[in-house]
Amino acid sequence: MKITLLLCCAACILAACVNSIADEQTHETKEISFTVENRQPMTRTALAEVCNTLHYYRVTGGQTARQLTQNSEDNDFGTLTDELSYGTHSLYFIGHKGEMGQFAGGVASFNKVSDTFSHYMQLTVDKDTEPAQSIELLRRVAKFELVAKDALPEELKSVEITITGASTKLDVATGKGSQAVTQQKSITVPEYNIGKTGCTFAAYAFLLDDTATLTVNVTAKDATGNTIVNHTFNDVVMEPTTLPATPALCLATDSRPPLQPKANGAVPTPTSSKKDGATLTCHSIAP
Repeated sequence: MKITLLLCCAACILAACVNSIADEQTHETKEISFTVENRQPMTRTALAEVCNTLHYYRVTGGQTARQLTQNSEDNDFGTLTDELSYGTHSLYFIGHKGEMGQFAGGVASFNKVSDTFSHYMQLTVDKDTEPAQSIELLRRVAKFELVAKDALPEELKSVEITITGASTKLDVATGKGSQAVTQQKSITVPEYNIGKTGCTFAAYAFLLDDTATLTVNVTAKDATGNTIVNHTFNDVVMEPTTLPATPALCLATDSRPPLQPKANGAVPTPTSSKKDGATLTCHSIAP
């Protein structure tokens, strides 16, 4: 009986030792740094030109296990360091100049969409994993830009751009918008632009697919909210881009038929230009 008890105790101690070793192996970690390089090293200043906030989310086992946020004033802006346990992790990087709300299920929701970049990767960590990883942030927005070829009238105080058919939510893994909504952006016209020509008004959106066509309404208003000019652009083709993070933007083209003259004879005249391979068709908002 005594021998049997001793053997049982020995077996329990051995099992406990095995479990302890297994737990220790499971909880091994490695510190890894992720640096935005975009085919070549980017300085903090260069990165800050295109985004002022950088988010990092680590999802492990379906749960968000770590979240880091940097802003352009941080000395290490563009390099994020995390202690990762051995195993496979889903990593999400988001850079932007807008106002981001929540992040859930791999989708980033924005209260205000601006120039936005992202990178997604799955990383399996073990003793051989490289501790210094480089990431490439890709631009994920399309931009609608309107150019006023005529001098801005004194009574103009704001311009509202309403986009229908795009999204304010970004699926970081796919780089696409996740849900079509109607989004509106109101732009205050500064006094120093009154009387000037060539002023631009822009809005950003996440496309649901590469062939998306949108409806864009532009309304110019005076100080009391009265409409000066209102025009709807139908079948606007917003061309996405995966260009690296550089100051040049992907711009919109408008495939609508020619415009009819307004009552005062002014016609919003389309013009075309090129910028880093993206075609832009602009239209004036003649008062």
